[in-house]
Amino acid sequence: MRLLLQLSLTCSIIAGCSTQNRLSPICPTCLPCYYMGQWYQHGSRIPDDCNTCGCNNGSVMCTLIYCKERRCYYKGQWYEHGSVFQDKCNTCWCNDGSVGCTNIDCRDKPGVCPRPGFGVCWEECSSDHDCPGVQKCCFNGCGHTCEQPNWQ
Repeated sequence: MRLLLQLSLTCSIIAGCSTQNRLSPICPTCLPCYYMGQWYQHGSRIPDDCNTCGCNNGSVMCTLIYCKERRCYYKGQWYEHGSVFQDKCNTCWCNDGSVGCTNIDCRDKPGVCPRPGFGVCWEECSSDHDCPGVQKCCFNGCGHTCEQPNWQ
């Protein structure tokens, strides 16, 4: 009897659960937790953005830390944390709300823009590096569009 009582107390201390949820006559079994569409075992750590949660016998307990914006705002556009994007010929990345970029001198592509005529009043590009392949960003008489260059 004394061994059974000592074993039961040891199991309660190890598991951290009350004996009212006992599924076994000797050791209590702790309840799992359901959080954000997923099941977690008792004692599990649960990541939740910048907070930490834990499963405790069927209940989820979380820290309540204010989470700063992880997205990045760069040149009029939002980027998700971890995304990689181009700025002209430079590669940029968003990391926890801050943008970092390579610092390459972006020279114009070779060739000469065709002579402007009556063009579309639309801004398709602002530099040669906004255009695919060998195309250049050229003034078309009203706006800027990507054009095949002349090779003089």
